[in-house]
Amino acid sequence: MSDINDLVQIARSQIGTEEDPQHQNVGSSIKKYQDSTSLGGQGWPWCAAFVDWCVQQFTPEDAKIAHVPRTAAAFGLIDWANNNHFDVFNPPGSSGGSAPQSGDIVVYEFSHCGIANYLSNYAPSSTQQQTRNKIP
Repeated sequence: MSDINDLVQIARSQIGTEEDPQHQNVGSSIKKYQDSTSLGGQGWPWCAAFVDWCVQQFTPEDAKIAHVPRTAAAFGLIDWANNNHFDVFNPPGSSGGSAPQSGDIVVYEFSHCGIANYLSNYAPSSTQQQTRNKIP
């Protein structure tokens, strides 16, 4: 059975992935993420596609996740989680003042997402597509 740390390791294994050319949301390196969604083609922001791909790689065949995410929208991950009885950390809208844990899917209010991979005293760090057009 997979451990949530396996999801974090899958996300971390993609560090350094870049668009080609930069700032175009296209390229052979990110096509595998975009192919993991229900939206075809390239040229659109791929942060949710990255999360989808990581969850799909993480999910063993005997998993309790009946429907892996296939959304191209960051906020679509919230809908996916709600429909499948999972939690997604959505600052500042998260209830109870809780903080994300390593392995949590994080959806930000500015329509961006990632997978929390460690915590600091101030904010979670997440593996995600950044504005630098690569996974840091």
